[in-house]
Amino acid sequence: MSSSSIWLQFLSANLSYFPFLLVYLIGILICVMRWKLHPRVSLYSLIAFGLFLISWFINITASFILFRMAMTGGAPRDWAVLQGLSRLVTTGLSLVSWTLLIITNFYLRQPEAVAPVPGQYQYPPKW
Repeated sequence: MSSSSIWLQFLSANLSYFPFLLVYLIGILICVMRWKLHPRVSLYSLIAFGLFLISWFINITASFILFRMAMTGGAPRDWAVLQGLSRLVTTGLSLVSWTLLIITNFYLRQPEAVAPVPGQYQYPPKW
């Protein structure tokens, strides 16, 4: 089997992971853009998206190694160990990432103070 054929099969098998990469990169971009308004929230969110990105990279790498093992006839025990370890690590990273995002959205971020003026329409706070 040719090298390009192996890569094409690998990419087609892992195509569902690539939209997550886009979401994580957009999240990182938003954190950087909002840094001056909410530095602490942006920091924790940036850490969370960074951990998501590491988790994504581990998933892709483990998938590639498993794919290569399948092509070369690797032992099933090795497959199970690699898949179990990669799932354990990525699940832990996702747990920490989601916890950080929940904390930043519901605990750290303070509402913007808007003093009501009697008889005047109150515009919603701007982002």
